[in-house]
Amino acid sequence: LMFVGHVSIDQVENPKGVRVQPGGAALYAAMAAKSLLKSVTLVSAVGKDYKFTDVLGFFDSKHVKAFNIPSSTFNIRYDQRGEAQYLKAAVGAGSKIGASFVPTKLLAANSIVHLSPMAPTKTVKIFEKIRKTSPKTKISINTWINYIRQSRRNRAILKDLALKADFFILNDTEAKALAQTDSISTVLR
Repeated sequence: LMFVGHVSIDQVENPKGVRVQPGGAALYAAMAAKSLLKSVTLVSAVGKDYKFTDVLGFFDSKHVKAFNIPSSTFNIRYDQRGEAQYLKAAVGAGSKIGASFVPTKLLAANSIVHLSPMAPTKTVKIFEKIRKTSPKTKISINTWINYIRQSRRNRAILKDLALKADFFILNDTEAKALAQTDSISTVLR
């Protein structure tokens, strides 16, 4: 099981206060998987400023590359209902993640790779490399509302990936934005 995507430094605000913590969808998913499975790989990039290296110690360090630029950072505010508002997003070292990062020697017919939210142009290149290298590897993809809203091109790439991926994960707001409709029944069709 492999997770590819952002590891970040998050400033999380909620009704109980503000906290700086390790973050990133790839890290969260990989940590959860690691509690259940032994063979979990995290593929990402951080800056030299990343201060939560103890968390990364659960994974093979050669797949999380360190760069001399700031780490990805997200400032997220959660309201009373638990809905997130991204106040600031700086991709930083996460911009370095690419198809060349994927350790293809670890891929096999029974492998599963999860692509956490990254720019759709990057996601499609990583997806294509995995499919070409290991056609039977299962691939799941998750995206982010801001990538969907960013451009028509992003939506076209993500719609195409939704048809090709084994699993395509998004919430109802993202699904409506991707389909450019307010009707969930239209989205499902």
